[in-house]
Amino acid sequence: MKHYTKAIGLIGLCAVLALGTSGCSTAKAAEAAGPVRSIQAEALENTSNPITQHYVGIVDAKDQIEYSFKSSGRLGEIHVEDGQAVTKGQLIAKLDIQDLRFQADAAQANYAAAQLSVKKAKEALDYDQNLLSSMKDLYAAGSISADQLDQVELKAEVSEATYNQAASQLTAALADLNYKNALLDDANIYAQADGTIIKVLYEEGELVPQGYPVTVQRSETQIIKVGIPQKSLNEIEVGSAAHISIDGTAAEGLVTRIDEAPDTTTRTYMAEITVEDSNFHLGSIAEADIEIGQQSGIWIPIQALLSEGEDFVYVTDGERAFKRTVIPHDTSGMRVRVEGLEAGEMIVVSGMNNLTDGINITVTDAN
Repeated sequence: MKHYTKAIGLIGLCAVLALGTSGCSTAKAAEAAGPVRSIQAEALENTSNPITQHYVGIVDAKDQIEYSFKSSGRLGEIHVEDGQAVTKGQLIAKLDIQDLRFQADAAQANYAAAQLSVKKAKEALDYDQNLLSSMKDLYAAGSISADQLDQVELKAEVSEATYNQAASQLTAALADLNYKNALLDDANIYAQADGTIIKVLYEEGELVPQGYPVTVQRSETQIIKVGIPQKSLNEIEVGSAAHISIDGTAAEGLVTRIDEAPDTTTRTYMAEITVEDSNFHLGSIAEADIEIGQQSGIWIPIQALLSEGEDFVYVTDGERAFKRTVIPHDTSGMRVRVEGLEAGEMIVVSGMNNLTDGINITVTDAN
């Protein structure tokens, strides 16, 4: 009976010990598991990226052409409209040339009359000069008096003055004729380059004043105008590459001009960035990242960099994520160069906002 009781006691003790051991294991497993966060990670490499400076600018046309007539008149024909693309040499507008034709015809008549006057004056001059030569011979022979010779000399001088005046009038008449013919030629406006008509300012039949623009055209080449502070002039130069973003559309460009003097209001130096193959709306706001050099180091996505009084990232070993303090330096597009990380380490690039130091993670495919 005693042996039976001891056996029952041993069995009970073993059962209690077994339950206690099982409970401890379960508690430890639960403690070790904790919350698990799903993240995406990126392996770090030592790379070289361009260093950029960020600017905000305005889209403008590189060239803007205002087409006008050299004489006033009524607009006879207009062959373009707002927003229309034109090519070099294309006819844009014509004046009503009726009045100009009358002026050109009158100038032609004046020129013909001046030619006739010159011809007659030249004939009279030649006659008087020949007569004077003969009279000088007669005077030398004593056949005429000095008074008679003086009269012939005076007449020759008058003929010469008359001829010179007629020649001057002929020159003026020719200049006027050429001018009137040029006005006729300029009564047609042709596109000086490929581009787009921004605005048509007159309608057919309206009186167009001399020199006033009839249409305004912008060139196909577009620029971004940005203001550069004085301290950056030594870093940015003509030829520097620029990365442009306008309403989410990316483009590439080059700095093609920097003003020699600053703007009197902003005290910045206006720079022009010529954009390749662009067709943005004039006046659009543009973001421009201008390259000022290259820098090697650890470059991480900007979104991976967090801050709570100090800048940090989450580094992972594939099972847990740990906070790591870093020091940010240069930026290049959507990446930032940091100090405090090494090539080969893995950092969290997505899902880091739900992490705490040492938390369990599972790495998912970035794709």
